Amino acid sequence: VQKHDDKVRNLTSEITRLKEGGKKNADKVAKLEQERDDLLVKMEELDKERSELQEAQRQKVSVQKQNEVKIETMTEAVQKTEEQIDQTPMLAPAPIINQSPSEHVKPEKTNVPEELQTQIVARQQERIKNIVSKTAVKFSSISLRQREGGNELRSLKKEDGWRYTFVDFDLDNMDKEAIMDETFIIQVYDLDNDVVVPFNERNNAFPNSDMGAIGYKFKYDGKPVTVRYINTQPKEGRNYELRLIYCKKDLIFPLVNGKKKIVEDGKVTVN
Repeated sequence: VQKHDDKVRNLTSEITRLKEGGKKNADKVAKLEQERDDLLVKMEELDKERSELQEAQRQKVSVQKQNEVKIETMTEAVQKTEEQIDQTPMLAPAPIINQSPSEHVKPEKTNVPEELQTQIVARQQERIKNIVSKTAVKFSSISLRQREGGNELRSLKKEDGWRYTFVDFDLDNMDKEAIMDETFIIQVYDLDNDVVVPFNERNNAFPNSDMGAIGYKFKYDGKPVTVRYINTQPKEGRNYELRLIYCKKDLIFPLVNGKKKIVEDGKVTVN
């Protein structure tokens, strides 16, 4: 545009000079005037295009700013929802065999709007469902022993005195972050008597204490887990299995793929 503007000025000067020469320069003057007019039209078109480009750029910047505000607002909403999920009180646990995410993950009445409460519950249910149904337990080593440094037992006999259960395993989920820093319990379960073999043993002086009564509780940190499960009480059953349980606040959920038979009809099945 600047180049065209300079050329228009030069043409105008030349036209003025030629006009001073009289009629003999009339044809040349007309030609230069036409060239100048064409340049002016082109300059006008270029200026219009530049204005349109500037307006399009302004609109683009405006849309970008609006999107940034929307993203920031949505991010804040997600963060608030996550905080609500962590802070929302949960119901007390029902018996473990009756629990399912859809029935028991319900917040108590709060000042949170009903629509947001519904969203929070849905997110909780989906998260728990994912952990419970899609977490695999990979056992790498299981051994039953009478003494910590003794030989592995092959069958349950009174004289053997099964006291130690050594277990090495890892947890896996397609969404690895979903199980990070979550709390789980591993249990040795007496199938014949339908009871958990306590971790250590139940203290008769404190019969209502849950210390070890539900098994060994741990928080998963993304690394393989080693458990030395100790119980010196006589084992009355003939069938036992390991169970992995997921804990969320006061609720407990058995993992769908969290069971492993270790004793069947008195025979150790993991040697």
